[in-house]
Amino acid sequence: MRVTRFALLWVLTCSAVYAAPVPTDADLLARVKKLEGFVRFTKERTPLENRVDEGCVRFDYETDNLGGPGHERLAHRIAGIHVYVTEGGFASTKGRQTAFPVGTIVLKQKFPTLDATEPELYTGMLKRENGYNPKAGDWEFFTMNGSATAVTARGRIDSCMDCHQQYAKTDFVTKRYVSVFPVRRIFGTSK
Repeated sequence: MRVTRFALLWVLTCSAVYAAPVPTDADLLARVKKLEGFVRFTKERTPLENRVDEGCVRFDYETDNLGGPGHERLAHRIAGIHVYVTEGGFASTKGRQTAFPVGTIVLKQKFPTLDATEPELYTGMLKRENGYNPKAGDWEFFTMNGSATAVTARGRIDSCMDCHQQYAKTDFVTKRYVSVFPVRRIFGTSK
């Protein structure tokens, strides 16, 4: 009986010590605004395939319904992106290792065209604790406006989870952007 209590106490203590704190909206916004602690994988803006561009859009719970006005696409534009990952998840993007550590953020900075000067939005994934979202590898999805001043959606977003199901073997993250070695590490600079 005593051993069982000790074991339970030990498990609870270790869980509390090793659980990464969940960043608040303000924490996420501050990190994305500066891109502090991120590694950028795309040397130049990468064009988005039409089907990806149509799915990765601003989502706002106040005004959008999936398939509603926020999901329209202008046929004449070709969107471009930069892809970033936090330092802690960098090793998981290379080689055979596929599991990302809790606290990793994978971020897509989306521009309305390949030559636009300002992003129109950010979409991201935050690796959460085991059991948070088993359907999508325990990832929390989020969207932000282009100036990184407001989180427009956050949580288990169905449209994000549906798209990322095809990447289940690589911890629900596409690695198609990893073919080019990261061009720079970013520490507290927005350049």
